[in-house]
Amino acid sequence: MEERPELEAETLPDIEFSSAEPDEKAKETVPGLWQRLRRFFLPSPEERREAERQRLLELSIAIERYPEAAVNYLLRGELHLQQKQWALAEEDLSEALRLADSQYSQERWGISAQAIADRARRGLDDILRYS
Repeated sequence: MEERPELEAETLPDIEFSSAEPDEKAKETVPGLWQRLRRFFLPSPEERREAERQRLLELSIAIERYPEAAVNYLLRGELHLQQKQWALAEEDLSEALRLADSQYSQERWGISAQAIADRARRGLDDILRYS
């Protein structure tokens, strides 16, 4: 076995050791159990807006990937309805209703398509009532 030559102290890189644990910064950014529970049950207005923005983004991506899925339009329309964006809600709910009616006529049972259509109609009624 070949022996390794001894490294001189000058060739070793300077390594600084801190007294803090390396995962201390990671612990600060990862919420604990109580923080996650509080955010779930009692979100702040900022957290609520951020969650809605993220949900809207995810639904838009789902619609791009699956443009024939009525449920994505329904969920995005209901989110717009919650945000009182009446025109956007009406557009998405109308598309959800159109797709669900089309799917209902093509399917043998059509229970899920009928449920989507019913929720879309209810959302469109809410737009007429509150806008």
